[in-house]
Formats: sequence, C-alpha cells, structure tokens
Amino acid sequence: MIDLIATFIFFFAVIDPIGTVPVFIAVTQQHDAKTRRRIALLATLASASILLFFVVAGKFILTAMKIPLPTFKYCMGIFIAVCKP
Repeated sequence: MIDLIATFIFFFAVIDPIGTVPVFIAVTQQHDAKTRRRIALLATLASASILLFFVVAGKFILTAMKIPLPTFKYCMGIFIAVCKP
C-alpha cells in the first residue's frame, strides 16, 4: 500500500494537473464547453496511454538500450531540477 501511495504522489507531481489547468483554459478559451470537455477527455486518454505504456515497457526499453535504471534515475533527477522553474 505504501508503494502505491508513493507511486501516486510521484505521478501526481510529474503530471502536475493543478499547474496545467491555467494552460488548458488559455488554450481552449475560444471553444464551447462541449468541445472543451472532449479535448480534455482526449488529452487525458492520450497522456494516460503514453504514461501506462512507459510504466509497463520502460524497463524493457532501458534494458534494450543498455541504460541501467539507477543511471536513468539520476539523469532524470538532474534534468527535472535544471528544467523545472
């Protein structure tokens, strides 16, 4: 149960749904409510599909590219620290 909560918190922080709401509103302000709901649903399904694909296949992809998981974690930590304002 602790691992599930930790994973949820990690995904919540990476996806940042609270921070993307203003961007979504700004980009879709010229659309009506029905179109906005459809855009939100399609974007959610697309991003969830991509996220689930890499959750399932990510380790296999890294193994195929001969990148150790700890190295990837360190590099992504540095990348996130440098790129996120």
